[in-house]
Amino acid sequence: HLPATGLPLFIAARALLGVGEACFLVAGLAAGGDLAPPRRIGEALSLLSLSIYVGVAVGPVIGETLLGAGGYPAVWVGAAVLAAVAAGLALLAPETRPPARSTGSAPRGRLFHPGGVFPGFLMLCGTFGMAGFLTFVPLHAAALGLDGAGSALAVFGTVVIVLRLFGAKIPDRLGPVRLGASALGCTAFGLALIGVLPGQAGLLLGTAVFAAGVAMTLPAVMTMAMGRAAAEERGSVVGTTSVFLDLSFGLAPVVLAPLAAIAGYPATFIAAGALAAIGAVVLVARRTAVVPTVQPAG
Repeated sequence: HLPATGLPLFIAARALLGVGEACFLVAGLAAGGDLAPPRRIGEALSLLSLSIYVGVAVGPVIGETLLGAGGYPAVWVGAAVLAAVAAGLALLAPETRPPARSTGSAPRGRLFHPGGVFPGFLMLCGTFGMAGFLTFVPLHAAALGLDGAGSALAVFGTVVIVLRLFGAKIPDRLGPVRLGASALGCTAFGLALIGVLPGQAGLLLGTAVFAAGVAMTLPAVMTMAMGRAAAEERGSVVGTTSVFLDLSFGLAPVVLAPLAAIAGYPATFIAAGALAAIGAVVLVARRTAVVPTVQPAG
């Protein structure tokens, strides 16, 4: 980013950054599943995904501090130093890729794993609302006459972090199907509350319920996805599932913006909640078909 003085080079730098982030997310989640004991994969994924939320919360504070101290060059250098430190720490972690089979050839994962399609659909249903929430809650808060969405975002972040930290064992105790259906149901109900209840109290109550669903969606869905692939294909199935996560964040603002213009911001939360409810119903209806087909490697 430092030599970027025009938009084309800046876009190229952002695209390269996106490639790195995408690869690191998939590799990190797959490695976490490999390193965790078979019955604690959900716990591992809860703690791993918690680190993402902590980074999102702390990153802007660090960035603004560097911006005030040395401008945008200090921000880019600081971010690069953090990435370099992360790369060095990653090199200290043991390799988790399964060894080559008796044929002597290295295991190859599929670029698009069919086992990740249904979990990906559930991921789309669950995170579509989060993408819509983060997009429209500042505008909704302003329409309610509030000074900003800071209180709602604080409730959202607090609930997610607390549940991921102190409820990390929940995915393994309940199982991915029951937890996934419950998480999608909470997401749907919370978004409906935000859309229906008036005032700040309704916004905060709905956000708390919604955040509880969001907190458990990723661990449940990713645990489900990993159970549908062999150990050497974990990266492939995680990559396929995470595509739907990115898709939801790309689609939600585009799809919900016209609805907001026609029916108002509450309608966007209700519509996103309806999609989460559909995901919960489909998961319950297909619960016998999503039982892990491959036992996780220890």
